[in-house]
Amino acid sequence: MLDTLALARDTLLALPDVPPVLMRGQPDPGGEEVIVLDRVADTGAPGYRRAATAKLLQITCYAPSVQRALELTALARSALAEVGFGFIGSRPAPDGTGELSEYRR
Repeated sequence: MLDTLALARDTLLALPDVPPVLMRGQPDPGGEEVIVLDRVADTGAPGYRRAATAKLLQITCYAPSVQRALELTALARSALAEVGFGFIGSRPAPDGTGELSEYRR
């Protein structure tokens, strides 16, 4: 799982003008934008009716507006597709202005 998270993080950090990219649980760096990575196994495995897996990844893009959050989500989706992550779906983040997306590798 760590290699999957590291690949996703490195891919997102390589994008131009990207906000900070954090793993869930890291301190908030402040600012209005941030991208948070997490394993779906930690957040929703029961919803998938299977055991925790290292292949599902959740990325939440937070921004001051929904439009900007959607722009960050589109950038992330495009970059992650190039390194083998398949987009599953996305929905509004439950906390704050953001967009939560799930990927499979």
